[in-house]
Amino acid sequence: MLTRLAAAVLIVAAVLSAVPVFAQVDLSGWWARRGQTDNSYAREQVDLLGVPVNEDGRAKALSYNIASLSATERQCQMYTPFYAFTGPFPLQISIEQDPVTQRLLAWKIEGWIDRDVTRIWMDGRPHPSKHAPHTHGGFTTGTWEGDALTAVTTHFKLGDIKRHRVFSSDQAKLTYRFNRHGNILTLTGFLEDPVYLAEPYVLTESFRLDT
Repeated sequence: MLTRLAAAVLIVAAVLSAVPVFAQVDLSGWWARRGQTDNSYAREQVDLLGVPVNEDGRAKALSYNIASLSATERQCQMYTPFYAFTGPFPLQISIEQDPVTQRLLAWKIEGWIDRDVTRIWMDGRPHPSKHAPHTHGGFTTGTWEGDALTAVTTHFKLGDIKRHRVFSSDQAKLTYRFNRHGNILTLTGFLEDPVYLAEPYVLTESFRLDT
């Protein structure tokens, strides 16, 4: 009897372990920006309001020449992953699965003309060495904390925190949390940068599932 019970327990455990991780909370879909919070989007050159820049960050912003955008190669330059908070576009989130096990490999946030694709790796892979090449999209890993997905992005290039023009360096780290409540997705970001920020820059943005 005990042998049969133990076998049954093992079978149930095996079945449960085969359930895809993304079944915990489904973040996939088109998420339209609600636009009900201040995303600190700057409309004036060197608008530093609300951004905790240090002296180097202020000097970097003040040295920016907006006339440089008239050069063709500087138009529609790529933004950092932080643009998910300050940009005008929705989020398109999908899953990437292991072709053999069908388990979740990554959450994929599609890019736009000026934002690179973000893959939130969920398979436990480590972040690269600090000497590894940096990209516009960076390198992101994710873990579940209850029903919230916490993602950490490193290895992204120097770029805008917000337009006209406040910058983050290539040593910055972005930690953000995805919380889904029904058809509402809340995204909270913590940007840390030892080069240009005196303290973490925190923003939150809400999105509604677009059906």
